[in-house]
Amino acid sequence: MVVIRLSDLGEAFQFFDSQNARGKALEPHDLLKAFHLREMKNDNEQEKLFVIENWESEASTGGELKSIFSDYLYRLRRWNKGKKGRYFTNKDIDVFKGLDINSDELPVFMQVALRAHVFTNNYNQAPTRLVDKQSLNYPHQINQVILNGARFFEYISYYIEQKRLLLNNPEVKQYLVDYKGSGRSGDMYTRNLFLAVLLQYKDKFGDQNFELAARLCFVWAYKLRLENARVQFASVDNYARASNSLIRLIESAVTAKEVLRYVVIKDEEAVQSNKTKGLSKLHKIYLGKELNND
Repeated sequence: MVVIRLSDLGEAFQFFDSQNARGKALEPHDLLKAFHLREMKNDNEQEKLFVIENWESEASTGGELKSIFSDYLYRLRRWNKGKKGRYFTNKDIDVFKGLDINSDELPVFMQVALRAHVFTNNYNQAPTRLVDKQSLNYPHQINQVILNGARFFEYISYYIEQKRLLLNNPEVKQYLVDYKGSGRSGDMYTRNLFLAVLLQYKDKFGDQNFELAARLCFVWAYKLRLENARVQFASVDNYARASNSLIRLIESAVTAKEVLRYVVIKDEEAVQSNKTKGLSKLHKIYLGKELNND
């Protein structure tokens, strides 16, 4: 074991980045953990240990850390800007670096985030909480400017929990059906697209018309699967980031009704697959309901 001791924190993290640029590369989330821990320089050790324990728990086998980054948050943050979101690599970690909420040079547009940050802290630390046992979560949004440090770790934990709640929702489970070809890579890409767009809707509009929104998200996502004999992730990527995609509409919409007016028209002459017959039948049922909803 070689011990190298540095007196300057900046040099320490530069050394960390330099050493891990050689040999087997660290995962993107490992680099982000190091960056945001450095941003917690004013937090106490107990708070740092708490976020590290939660982080490592989700990073272990069976945890959701890698998936929530690569399959959901990275892609949605990119798709909402019309950009490619295919693979989350070490070159893309700046997507999850943002601003120091305690900085004296915080841009004016971050005043809303600053006030939410201060109010949430004050509420949770008030003596009254010892009586009513209540707590308030910071109002995270998928596309928010990342708040460096502790809020970043909260942001990731929050969406891991939101994904779990989504998968356990009966309104969602009915769409996660098994059919002959459901295990193919293209079908798994489509399944993740469905969950991603629904997560974005839930994030923005909560339970408002959620049953109708789930149906719409299913019809829109699986339209791609049913109209193509083969689905590669490049197809999903282009479909999701297109200017007329449901994801882009949810991002710009002010009300849930704007989203629910979106109409999906399936091409009945498109290529059909024998391995998606079970899915096709379900899709037709919900497509009919979706078209009749407006």
